[in-house]
Amino acid sequence: MIRWGLVLAAAAAFAQPVRVAPPKPKPRVAPVAAPAAAVVAQRGFTALNAEVSTLSNGFRILARRDSRTPWVSGAVVIHAGAAQDPADRAGLADIAVRSLRLAAGSGEPGQALNRVLEQAGSEISAQAFQDHSVIRFRGVSDQFAVVAGEIARMLTAPAIEQEAIDAARAVLRNQIGARYLALDAATAFQLRQAAFGAAHSGPGYESLSNIGPEDVREFHRRHVGPANVVLAVNGDFDPAAVRNQLEKLLGGWRGAAGPRTAPKREEPAVQGLILGELQQAAAAGFALGRQGPGLGDAGAAHALILAALVGNTHPGAGRLKELSAANKSWALYGEGSWEAGFAEPGLWMVRGGSDPSYPTEALQAVIRELGVIQKDGYSGADFEAAKGRAAARWLSRFLNPVDRMIHDEVARKAGAGEGHAAAVLNTIRAANRTETAKLAQVMLDPARFHLVVLGNSTLMSNPPSTLREPVLKADLTIPAPKPLEIRTDAASLEEGKKLLARMRQALGGEERLAAVEDLHIVSEGESDDALLKVTDRWLKAGVLRQDQETPRGPLSVFYDGGVAWVGSRGGVVRPVSASLLYQLRTELFRVLPVLALSNRDPKRMVSQAGANILVVTGEHGVGTRIFLDEATGLPVRLYFQSRTRSGTPSNIEETWSEWKEWEGIKYPGVIVTRTDGRKTGEMKVLSVKVNSKLNRAEVEAKP
Repeated sequence: MIRWGLVLAAAAAFAQPVRVAPPKPKPRVAPVAAPAAAVVAQRGFTALNAEVSTLSNGFRILARRDSRTPWVSGAVVIHAGAAQDPADRAGLADIAVRSLRLAAGSGEPGQALNRVLEQAGSEISAQAFQDHSVIRFRGVSDQFAVVAGEIARMLTAPAIEQEAIDAARAVLRNQIGARYLALDAATAFQLRQAAFGAAHSGPGYESLSNIGPEDVREFHRRHVGPANVVLAVNGDFDPAAVRNQLEKLLGGWRGAAGPRTAPKREEPAVQGLILGELQQAAAAGFALGRQGPGLGDAGAAHALILAALVGNTHPGAGRLKELSAANKSWALYGEGSWEAGFAEPGLWMVRGGSDPSYPTEALQAVIRELGVIQKDGYSGADFEAAKGRAAARWLSRFLNPVDRMIHDEVARKAGAGEGHAAAVLNTIRAANRTETAKLAQVMLDPARFHLVVLGNSTLMSNPPSTLREPVLKADLTIPAPKPLEIRTDAASLEEGKKLLARMRQALGGEERLAAVEDLHIVSEGESDDALLKVTDRWLKAGVLRQDQETPRGPLSVFYDGGVAWVGSRGGVVRPVSASLLYQLRTELFRVLPVLALSNRDPKRMVSQAGANILVVTGEHGVGTRIFLDEATGLPVRLYFQSRTRSGTPSNIEETWSEWKEWEGIKYPGVIVTRTDGRKTGEMKVLSVKVNSKLNRAEVEAKP
């Protein structure tokens, strides 16, 4: 559909110069005394006393009754996360669970589900992690039956809506755009890329655009089943009554649960020092780190102790506290930490910041301090204090009983044993210096650290090259979407031919498509907030004519690959703008028989871009990504670029559905258009005439 609406804003996804805010000053807090931390370490966890029950279909319920609160809080835990995302659809698990959060199984729109929960005094949220996904809820006790009913419908028969997917994609796109807005986040992101490789750096704009309703439905089919989902509930409720209610709602549920993907555990080799230039930054950032034990590994507790030995400068404890006190002119801040899940190794790191002049000196000093820890050059009192801080950090992760229930359930599924949270705490409490020193000797090898410095190198008193060479420049721009990026390797080209052949067969077969000489299509609907009736006429010779009936009067446009004009009321004819010419070329490029027969055009290239994804490109920089339905082979979505009236690129997504057969050729009955993630049109096809012997003279006649 050629869009005639108001000028669209420039695509927000395109990269802009990085502007990193200086670190916010942190309030002075009294240091945590070692004896107090030691007391925390000795306290341990109180018993959860959660009742574990299993429905007739194998669905597990963890129920912890607490009559002291009028609330019920809990989570649906799905044992699938980012580790199960296909490489070309990174972000799928996150989009899927955020979409399911709004999916009312009753068939009502997702926003209606939100209203149901709000009226019940409840709220719901969702997020995917590396090895699992969580949909959380919280509400008043006497309305929990309503919430449970909605959750049951969401699990068994969700109504997957494009609007919910758009909202989830918008959240993740904003997160991509914010990667380099804060110095701490920017250094950590660069370190993760170095330690795990680009494949572990999270979704990009292109992978998010690859995700559609069909992918969310496949995620649900593969991963959301009784054997792969657990419900954890805490609060004032009757566990027996909840179990009976859920048995009625879910007892007949037989959803499948697919296999878990084993993560790759290789670590990229250390290449040098990574330098990100920040010309306008008022501070400098640094980070060092490497892969470490995963949550289920034996060294998890000792990795926590090592991070606590390094400590932090705010509120102040460990080696970093001493380093900061000895170098006040550096304005140094930093923290040692360890973050991990069960699906992959953890990331052990030290990150911080300094005055723009001193990041290299600060990083050198941190490496020296780590050398002291590696060589066991600290006192027994330091070790005991670090154990207390590690225990306190670990306990703080589980202030909410539901968090502990989720953690222990994920650990159980990963094979790490029952009661994992308490087991790690007990290991910290019982740790001896010899065991921690063994991990330190391996983990704190300076040659194995990935190093990152972000700042203005011209202001640094010592250049980063004095620390390590080579110095590798980091690109701190956010990559823009590349809808027409095409793979040229032999395997992708061959698979692309096969996918296109399947699409042709689904549309009616190559012979019938090749026999189409002209098309006459009438549709009506809304585009750019205007009601339209549209007549499209196409001739095989490469001629396109579109007539629109709009509230402002008729509009006509003509294009034959060379001549192009626009006609309006009174027969006034004017030449087309550059942006409209680009639109016309994309329209002519995507005429369905022409697109399906791209294999016959030597000026076009066809390649596979992922599972059931085609990329077709042609002259003048036009092209499209085509997403095929796995079951039927029909194209369900197209993704391509257009131009606004100002010439700014915009990303267009068309969803094709309700296919009908017209004289042996299939054509979509409904076409929904989204521009840069916002719905801008929906057209319903009223009729399609094939080979009606259109007359070129009539087609190109001016108003």
